[in-house]
Amino acid sequence: MLFNLSIKYYLILGLLFLSIYARTVFPLAGQVTNGILIFGLFIFIFILLIELNINNLLSFQIKRSNKLLQFLFIVAIISFCYSYIHNIKYNLDIFSIAKTLSYFVVTFSFLFILAKKMFNDENFFEFILTFLLVFGIISSFLSFVMLIIGYHPIPAYSVTTTGFFAHPNTTSFLYTIVTPILIYKYFSKKISFEIFIFILILFIICLLFTYSRAGYMGVFLGILVFTYNKSKKIFISTVIILLIVILSFVIEFAMAKSGSSIGRALLIITAINMIVADQSSFLWGYGVYNFVDVFQSEKLFYGSVENVVDPHNLILLLGIQFGMLFTILIILIIAIVIIKNFWKLHKINQLKKKNRINLCLAVTMGLLMQNMLEDLIFYPEYFVMPIFLMFLGYLYYNLVPSTIYAKD
Repeated sequence: MLFNLSIKYYLILGLLFLSIYARTVFPLAGQVTNGILIFGLFIFIFILLIELNINNLLSFQIKRSNKLLQFLFIVAIISFCYSYIHNIKYNLDIFSIAKTLSYFVVTFSFLFILAKKMFNDENFFEFILTFLLVFGIISSFLSFVMLIIGYHPIPAYSVTTTGFFAHPNTTSFLYTIVTPILIYKYFSKKISFEIFIFILILFIICLLFTYSRAGYMGVFLGILVFTYNKSKKIFISTVIILLIVILSFVIEFAMAKSGSSIGRALLIITAINMIVADQSSFLWGYGVYNFVDVFQSEKLFYGSVENVVDPHNLILLLGIQFGMLFTILIILIIAIVIIKNFWKLHKINQLKKKNRINLCLAVTMGLLMQNMLEDLIFYPEYFVMPIFLMFLGYLYYNLVPSTIYAKD
């Protein structure tokens, strides 16, 4: 499977690997973060040179019922660009320019190119899922062993399960992604019931010890979305089991970080006040990196001394970075794609395709829920955004006429 790919897919998969590596505890992970921006730009230029038919690539020849998506996407690009220009005095340094371009690179590479390949090629789709699942299993085993022996390369996190990653909150994103994949593999008869239960228990244990409430919410919603669309009986059984698990274990783990609730509230208040400060900040935000300096300063006035650089909320992050116009447009685009696929799902008769759409809905909605208390999903240099865009892109192509994306 891997050896039959063209070079553009190797490059994009390389970018995905680097975005995962950048959040690990491995050597030079911090340097890789900066390298991603340069490597991504190289990929973008290379693909533009070899893709002669851009309209076909983006599949923008959308049928009439999807014209609204096309319009919103174009307006969102214009809004993004104007936000950059409006805050140009803060956006002229090399890091701001590189990160601005990286949003286009990651969106272009994963939402369109890689998602299109996944939609057209069932074997490639399964390859991506298997890679993510195996990575999650290996990382979880490592997490469990490290927890048992009491070792962690970062002593402050010695009672948590981080596996390959440097921070438990980052690790929790992995479970929001791989838990629905595991369920999909079971219902697709790729793994036995015994293996499914064993790995699921491992995932749940490791998730609990991340102490990430956002992670709990993301994983549980992903499970509920998948089982709801699969079978009402399975859904009801799942709800009962989750309630038992939550009442027996999850609440106790969630309460272990109860002191952080006030800190998060102060971050939210800070971001909201930054957004509504004046018309300019509401519409166009504060700049690609400048928002960090403003946020760090403003949060002190509201009593927050937490060592964080953003509000830990997807909507508020986009609002203070690029303005609420762009934020609202992005939310509308995502909402339309998800709602239309929910509506379309029950009309699909092919079981394999239905399971794939169901999985993509579970992952995207789980990540969106998790990012109501986090915001890693819109950091293009880290793995959550590329993976989210892959699954969202799959849902997007499910709304596009087959005559448009048939040729790869």
